[in-house]
Amino acid sequence: MNAQNNDYKTYHKTINKAKSFKNLDSTIFYFIKAFKVASPFARDLKSLAFTYYKKGDLNNSDKYFIKSIDSGYQFEDDENFKNLPYKVNYQNGFLFNYEKSKSPYASFIKTMATRNEKEMKKSRENFLKNIDVIQDETYEVLLQNEYYFQQVRLNILPKKGIEESEYNTIAKYLGSGNSYLMLDLLKNNKFPSRGLVSRFNNQSISMLLNHAVAGFINKDDAKEFIDFLWLEVEKGNLTPSEYAKTYDHYVSWYVDSESTYYGTTLYMPEGYDKMVYMNVLFPEKLNKLRNEIWLISIEEEASKTGFHLPLNYKK
Repeated sequence: MNAQNNDYKTYHKTINKAKSFKNLDSTIFYFIKAFKVASPFARDLKSLAFTYYKKGDLNNSDKYFIKSIDSGYQFEDDENFKNLPYKVNYQNGFLFNYEKSKSPYASFIKTMATRNEKEMKKSRENFLKNIDVIQDETYEVLLQNEYYFQQVRLNILPKKGIEESEYNTIAKYLGSGNSYLMLDLLKNNKFPSRGLVSRFNNQSISMLLNHAVAGFINKDDAKEFIDFLWLEVEKGNLTPSEYAKTYDHYVSWYVDSESTYYGTTLYMPEGYDKMVYMNVLFPEKLNKLRNEIWLISIEEEASKTGFHLPLNYKK
């Protein structure tokens, strides 16, 4: 599990292969193979636990579920949450979300919680003991700034009778403080690390990145931000998907508001019953671009989600 040489290109491509199989044994084989070349993401550990659960191997399911908590998976609010000035929640994956669901995944989560209640709490406590206090406080500042920005954008500005064009401009630059703080952290190699911060998860980091890229004063600063982000993918701090979605936000804000680069943004055009991936800048080489950042093809992605391919994309 503690890979000496973290090779995240091989890691993500192997994870992609693991998820391509319907055969559970093949999926398990490639997950474990990926974990040998780089320190795994909590989300992938939980996916392996779910695969073992579907196979009926509860002991290994327990094992990897607990390992996901060791790696940062948060299943409920921590004790210090009540002391935060703004009670902003990022609770995707929390146990209460699955209480009323009867889906196979919800059954898995509830089974794990029942079987491992004490171990889960102990694992989370141990994770919190080993976080980096400075990095954790920095990340919390970003989250608190984000909460304030959203409160002003959603609850204060709409009541001021501001023209739509003025509102859009003000709303865009409300988040500029976080944008330049995050750029400075990246440039100085001080960006918070996923495994050393209490509330660094897919939901919170995606929100911060997408809003940060929108808040830059000019395109050059936004592009510099994007370029530094890729280094975080190579280090294993961000996933290729998180990077791609941020890059597509960059394209929509600064290049072409109706296009993306990697085909991650969804919308619902008139006459369609399902979401459609937004048009892409370079449809003829979309899969080549996706492969370069270790993503699966757009066809595979659409097959998994059930959404429509970009309208300007032809197989």
